[in-house]
Amino acid sequence: MKKLYKLSALLLTFILLCCSEATSQRYHLESERLITDKDSILAELKLVLNDEFELFYPLVIDTVYGGFFSDINYKWELSGRQNKMIVSQARHLWSVSNAASFYPDKKILKQVADQGFKFLKEKMWDEQYGGFYDLVNREAEPLKEGGKSLSVPMVILLQFMD
Repeated sequence: MKKLYKLSALLLTFILLCCSEATSQRYHLESERLITDKDSILAELKLVLNDEFELFYPLVIDTVYGGFFSDINYKWELSGRQNKMIVSQARHLWSVSNAASFYPDKKILKQVADQGFKFLKEKMWDEQYGGFYDLVNREAEPLKEGGKSLSVPMVILLQFMD
């Protein structure tokens, strides 16, 4: 809830900074009305977030090989080879995990988060030598140009620390 308040305040600040001198008084009056109407702003933000998650998930879920698709064009269609990078997989997992806690009534989001975690753990982790692969193909086979790095596991951990 605090994040939504901060987002609302940031958006309002941006709007106020963009106003010219001629229109600043009108925006000032409008901003006062908006500040007093926090509940409607939060409700609208929740609707927008809900719509985005309903569009994005299940579109990006790879139900055949696991994990999440990364290549989506401007028409919201899958395109490209769909290689999977550890950072994008972790970001999807972080996003959907946060959405699941924000929308506890939408059980599908927790299932998607569980699926994403399972993919990271079972497909992107090198069972023989340890460590996460930076890049795998859609079928979760490591790609030579990917390799492994020390910074990627830290990125994953930091995403879940807030």
